[in-house]
Amino acid sequence: MTDRRPLLILVRGLPGSGKTTLAGRLAAALGQADRLEVDDWLPTRRASGGVSSRQLRAAHAACRRAAGLALDNGRDVIVANCFVRAYGLQMCARLAGHCGAVCLITEPAGAWSLAQACSRLAARDGRNWIGEEAMLRMLEDAPPSDVLASWLGCQFLPAAAAEEHCRAAARVKDEG
Repeated sequence: MTDRRPLLILVRGLPGSGKTTLAGRLAAALGQADRLEVDDWLPTRRASGGVSSRQLRAAHAACRRAAGLALDNGRDVIVANCFVRAYGLQMCARLAGHCGAVCLITEPAGAWSLAQACSRLAARDGRNWIGEEAMLRMLEDAPPSDVLASWLGCQFLPAAAAEEHCRAAARVKDEG
């Protein structure tokens, strides 16, 4: 076991912005981490014809429970989600505090670029496509990550800095 506190890394951005890709790079840099996405607890949008607010709340709660269990066991956790509103991030920041974890917020480069997200989603088979109007609403509702991190008592790191932080954390864990 190591003296290092576990990390809770929150990766945020629009659908199709590269959150899953960045989460994978962060997990690789850490060497070992639990990777969670709220979408893992949701039916596919195409198969279900959409997701209800009840399903979405339940998926968020399940994701937080899984993250809490991992953090309680000293494991690092990476959660990739849009995190448009402060509430979801606030719940995760509280979880990190409760579990004694360090909370970091990061985002892929261009995470809030509508053109980039639409282009990436169009290149897929329509998976996770929520529509341009919904994404515009998300953009209007999404405060900047650095402002949210400061408000929540977390640290904001751009993607490259977050990867370096993970590599350094992995070295500390290996030395412990």
